[in-house]
Amino acid sequence: MHRGFLIAAALCVLSFGLVAQSAKPTIVVAQFTANSGVDWPYDFQMLQKETVAKLQQKLKDKAVVTTDAAGASGAYTLAGEITRMYQSNNLDVHAGGTSSNSETINVHYWLADSTGKKVFDKTTTYITGATGSFSDAQFGTAGPMAKDLESDLASRVGGAKIYSER
Repeated sequence: MHRGFLIAAALCVLSFGLVAQSAKPTIVVAQFTANSGVDWPYDFQMLQKETVAKLQQKLKDKAVVTTDAAGASGAYTLAGEITRMYQSNNLDVHAGGTSSNSETINVHYWLADSTGKKVFDKTTTYITGATGSFSDAQFGTAGPMAKDLESDLASRVGGAKIYSER
């Protein structure tokens, strides 16, 4: 009888855990895009995967998935686009006339609920360090601004008032 009670109690605790797990709000991270005319040399799929990993690491109270793993009704969608990207050459006369290239990247991103209503809508500019030139771009990577963007997204989504829609 004691063993039966322990098994029943364990099943009860397990079922409460599953209910709590499914009660997490779901964030679907869409693959970002670039506006027409924006020369984007980096990998959008890599950016999506790294963003999902960062959000999963930081946001334990939310279920974070890619669009491939989506299908949850009532999910929130995190999407974005690169609206502008250009390189600048900064000549530093104080350092003997040396110059360095930097990339300026404007990113527009938003989180929308299942009806399309935006929870937040933000545009941010990132200025990266010396990168060489577009031809020297880090192909096969998410880009030099990815870590900053992922941290901003984790902070924004973590602070957003979103709820599980049941």
